[in-house]
Amino acid sequence: MLCIVLLTLMATGSEAKNPAASSPMFRIEGRVVDSNGFAVAGATVTVQGSTAGAITDAQGLFRLDVARGALLEISFLGYEPRKIAVNDGKPLTVTLAEQSQQVEDIVVIGYGVQKKESVLGAISQVGNDELVNSGTANITDAITGKLSGVTSIQTSGQPGNNDVKLYVRGVSSWNGSDPLVLVDGIERSFSDIDPNEVATISVLKDASATAVFGAKGANGVIIVTTRTGSVGKPKMNISLSYGLDFPTNLPGHVSSATTAALLNVALKNTQSFGSLIPQWQIDEYAHPSSLINTIRYPDTDWFDLTMRTCAQSVNANYNISGGSQRVKYFLSLGYNHEGSIFKDFSEWTAANFRYDRINYRSNFDFDITKSTRLSVKVGGVLGIRQTPTGASVSGLFNMMYSASPMMFPASYPSWMLEMIPDPDYPDASGERLASAKGSFYGNAKTSLSTGDFQQTTSNKLYTDLNFEQKLDFITKGLSAKVNVSLSTYHSRVSQQASSANPMYYIDWDAYDSGEGNPWVLSTLSDY
Repeated sequence: MLCIVLLTLMATGSEAKNPAASSPMFRIEGRVVDSNGFAVAGATVTVQGSTAGAITDAQGLFRLDVARGALLEISFLGYEPRKIAVNDGKPLTVTLAEQSQQVEDIVVIGYGVQKKESVLGAISQVGNDELVNSGTANITDAITGKLSGVTSIQTSGQPGNNDVKLYVRGVSSWNGSDPLVLVDGIERSFSDIDPNEVATISVLKDASATAVFGAKGANGVIIVTTRTGSVGKPKMNISLSYGLDFPTNLPGHVSSATTAALLNVALKNTQSFGSLIPQWQIDEYAHPSSLINTIRYPDTDWFDLTMRTCAQSVNANYNISGGSQRVKYFLSLGYNHEGSIFKDFSEWTAANFRYDRINYRSNFDFDITKSTRLSVKVGGVLGIRQTPTGASVSGLFNMMYSASPMMFPASYPSWMLEMIPDPDYPDASGERLASAKGSFYGNAKTSLSTGDFQQTTSNKLYTDLNFEQKLDFITKGLSAKVNVSLSTYHSRVSQQASSANPMYYIDWDAYDSGEGNPWVLSTLSDY
């Protein structure tokens, strides 16, 4: 996607003469401290009416060549600025007092920023601290419950495919109610952005807030603003978090004996007395009388068998920001890992759900002149998603919910071939995959044991160039902006594996009679 807007503006003006320019120059040295006498590093010292200036070092020291009668302006974020006239070369000690007033809250709106108390439209906003402290690396999930009027619905917990569906003030149309999403003024998805990269997220909800976007803003507008640097010494931040995702609302296990007893009740209600399960079989389901009968009369807890207690997630981020009066910067590098809630049954560790994501961003703001600014923003995402191709997350849950604990075993352990040899393969050994004979959805453990998987690698790169020219000499507050954006997307299958593993079921009539091979190779007709 390439958006280019070209606008050429020309302005002329006269340069005012500086009366101090003809005065003899001399060097002035000084130190900037706070009210407690501690050095203020990174403070800006400029000469009023001139481009000359300096930034204090780690000891708060600065040196400048100035003319007699020059006026120095000393400022630093969080402190009251000061002005000092210089008449001689004596060393200066400048004390800055901390600002007592709070910075006024501003809200990002459709056409810029505005003081919070002057906003008339329905706008909600969430900041960086709330997003980072949410405990999740998925930013669409991080804003859940933090913005009034915004409904979030998550339909999947699959790693790498768990984005939240967002609606602003409910569903407005059956043909689509997705809000318009703008990232730094460009229409694009924000679901894979690292929360550490975001400064604010604003949601414009009513007609007065979205009128500027036309029909696209009818379902609301989500404006994402990424972080930028500020004047001062470099500020580094390193964060590392480890999380555990626990499944909720899992059904309790109903034993095979209980299932059989309830089935008998249903059969009696339909007058099907000839199909009743005898009591001795119910007793075998409850307390198998032999090792073989633990397989013949299984009692399988599918959720306990196939699911872990919790899934692991790891989030790490390093970012640095800072800048001078001319150049401000913000750099960020992040990593996110999402593990699977399902156990590994295949010898291939890749045959399970997994998602790894690397985020990177560099935002630079260049103040070319006092009225001209150029912003260069580059952000990217590298995502690696692994999924077993035998079944999806929803398919596995369908198997576990629908499979009866008494219908078939999860698998045939290695000792089964020792107790019941296979005449067709007398040297066969090890565990065998169990067929889901008679089941509509299949065997969850068999699906996770086949070793089929697919790894998909995706790359996204976003490049934005923003040029702003203030036109206060025409009308105060007037400015012209030019935005150039390039978004590239690339996705490919980086690894793929498939295998044909045989599935079996045991013909217990053949086992009881001793005639024929009790091991039966499963086919599609068995389902």
